[in-house]
Amino acid sequence: RRDLGVASYDYQAADVWRSTMVPAFAVDLEAVQDLQGDLRPTLVFFASGLQEEHGNMAAVLRAYIERPRFDEHARIAFLVQRMVRDRLQDLGQNGDRMAALAASAPLSPLRAFEERIGGSSALPFLGKLEKLASTTEGAVEIGARMAAIHEQLMAYPVSAVCASSGHERQLAELISASAAMSLRPARTADVTTFDESLRANIALHAPGQVNHCCIAWPAPQMNHPHAPALAVAAELMTNQLLHTALRERGGAYGGAANYASNTGVFSMSSYRDPRLAATYADFGSAVDAMLDHDFSTEQVEEAIICVIKNLDRPVSPFDAAVTSWRFAQRGIDQQVREQFRTGVLQCTLGDVRQAVRRWLKEGTPSRSAFAGAADQDLAGLELLDLLALTRP
Repeated sequence: RRDLGVASYDYQAADVWRSTMVPAFAVDLEAVQDLQGDLRPTLVFFASGLQEEHGNMAAVLRAYIERPRFDEHARIAFLVQRMVRDRLQDLGQNGDRMAALAASAPLSPLRAFEERIGGSSALPFLGKLEKLASTTEGAVEIGARMAAIHEQLMAYPVSAVCASSGHERQLAELISASAAMSLRPARTADVTTFDESLRANIALHAPGQVNHCCIAWPAPQMNHPHAPALAVAAELMTNQLLHTALRERGGAYGGAANYASNTGVFSMSSYRDPRLAATYADFGSAVDAMLDHDFSTEQVEEAIICVIKNLDRPVSPFDAAVTSWRFAQRGIDQQVREQFRTGVLQCTLGDVRQAVRRWLKEGTPSRSAFAGAADQDLAGLELLDLLALTRP
């Protein structure tokens, strides 16, 4: 569980972090989905600093990776209770993300992973965790469990990604000098079985004044011939259809379509929406309009430019290195990236309509909304009380 892992590591190496004066440090749990749909979960330790601080960065990473302590049970209990309390208090604020994860989780191994650690599926775990942290025995159990997880993590191979101004090799050698960074036989991570034939149809409810609506379809990844057209379709749909229907007429704070080439999901969503059933009707109308509306050449070109801007946005050298590393993990080489870019630049309205018809009109969607009020028209969605999930 992401938050439990971050909390335990953060406080254990805080003294090392402060004493070595590393400007930035973070721990995160993420995953990468490759072109075959296989998932690679990764615990990421990040540190950055000037060249003069390379030794400090290596020391901080060693402290966090090799020597975390899990025997300060009172501190663990405090951090766990605070984390759970913050997560539960922010259910309404995070309703848009929870709805998006619930809708796309049945369609993508990566989104299913993210939903289990940060969506509604994580709430029963949080409730049990809070109950454990309320007693000394429970805090001891949490510490023991984290120690066991740490021992398992140490059995997996480690990769070091370094970006520096001409000193990458020296930095990599400093980090790899750690015993925790030594080479180990590769192990395969245990991943939950994924069934993409399932679809969501739920309304996640917690008291609130607005809704967040999401609908998603399975779509191909970046290496598919239809991928460029789907990326252009998302921009065209957002700017020419959804903004007017959802924000200007419907009163939502925002509305957009999105094509995620890294997960193989095409989605539409609304944010802070006073409507729910009418918004899902607008989603359906938008799909139909993509097939029969006479978009101008200028509108299609504007959508193409939006996609290219996202591809070419400026990033730091480190972010560029991490992006390249993640593409490599996904099995996407430079040729695939260039083919996608060329496909976007050469995309026509006919290409967009062909892709929309194949993947949206003829596809089966997955739907999930965050519903602030339980007594409104839920458009056929099944109501799920989020607060009830947290009760052991």
